[in-house]
Amino acid sequence: MDHHPPPYSSAHNHSSHWSLPAYTSGARSGPSTSSGHQTEHRYSLGSKPERPWITLKVRSYSPNANLLPLFYEGDTISGSVSLDLTKSDAVREVSVTLQATVSITGQQALDFLNIPQILFAQSSGKLHGTHSWPFAIALPREVTLGNSMRSAHTFCLPPRFSEPHSFVHIDYRIVATVKRHKFAVNSSVLTNAVYLPRIIAEPPSAPREVAYREGTLPPGPELDPDGWKALPPIDIRGRLFSTKPVNVRCTLAIATPLTFAINCPIPFHLTLASTDPVALDLLSDPRAVAVRLLRSVEVSGAPPAHARQEEVIGTAVFWPTTDGVSRGDGVKRLSGEVLVRKRLSPSFTFDKVTVRYVVALYSFQAPGFAPDVPASEQLVAEEVRVTLRNFHGIVPRSYAPPGALTGGDSSSAEQHPRYFYMDSGPMI
Repeated sequence: MDHHPPPYSSAHNHSSHWSLPAYTSGARSGPSTSSGHQTEHRYSLGSKPERPWITLKVRSYSPNANLLPLFYEGDTISGSVSLDLTKSDAVREVSVTLQATVSITGQQALDFLNIPQILFAQSSGKLHGTHSWPFAIALPREVTLGNSMRSAHTFCLPPRFSEPHSFVHIDYRIVATVKRHKFAVNSSVLTNAVYLPRIIAEPPSAPREVAYREGTLPPGPELDPDGWKALPPIDIRGRLFSTKPVNVRCTLAIATPLTFAINCPIPFHLTLASTDPVALDLLSDPRAVAVRLLRSVEVSGAPPAHARQEEVIGTAVFWPTTDGVSRGDGVKRLSGEVLVRKRLSPSFTFDKVTVRYVVALYSFQAPGFAPDVPASEQLVAEEVRVTLRNFHGIVPRSYAPPGALTGGDSSSAEQHPRYFYMDSGPMI
């Protein structure tokens, strides 16, 4: 290959759609301390913007104070709550609380995290002037859910998941509250926050790691069998030019291990074999191949509570393989990859909610070829795990040449269509 493959690098406003690429993280390690939080966020309440009477300050890993506070697994959330009282106020308590909720359309919300910290308390008297109290709340790595109706189960804290068209939302909030005597109204100021678990991808095979480091082509399944998972072979049957029946055997291989970080490619190797040279030429055209990355958001439960939302989030590009491996007549090979785009949540399961990713090969589409199965049908599929970061020291590279083409009906796939399923059938 002539061009030098570029390395990939892993990299909020107050709306519900947060953007992951704005943040970076170190590899999984021990708990972080608040001293590493460089950005200070301020949230205030008061009739005069220039002099708010209550201010919540939070320090986080967010690169910008205008974005939501960002925290990782094992962090300590630190900051302060300040009061600026121009007149005496019968304040009874000042507290800060970390809250987290799972909301599912049509179901009661589940509050799975509620960690309060009382910063000031008095049974009588009033406060006047300026006051400030620091706080530090350690994020638990796990939470146990259960009640009298079901046995308890322990789960790792899930990432924040809040997207405009999703029927599942997982939200974290930091709330500062001022309580007064029982006949007065309490006051609160709050902010949503982003929490991300420190999930890292497993290391690639040794030959692929060397190729990433040296900028050379990684070996295919023939030279690096431990570095690929070959899916079951599929026979692509159809008719050429509406008359001649043909069969092409197709084997899709995915680079292993099947864990991939956001903003990095998932590599593919496609082998096509046939005794019909015309059919082989048609279906080995990169534009004929349709491999897509799908994400499903699932809620388990007894019908009709079980639901699934599925969407296409990426279409693979393919190009003729140039790995130097000799091959006989009747066989052609393609290399390919699909990018795990930045705005994705890592894979996770939390209580009834599961976010998973699948690579799927669809029916081939080529001029003059009429497949026996519709274009929307999956021929073979394999689950992959999406992580937040690469393994320490691994920098994956894209090997797609300039102008590499996506296959199938890529125009509709790139619009990210969503499909909703209740029980075993689709919701229209």
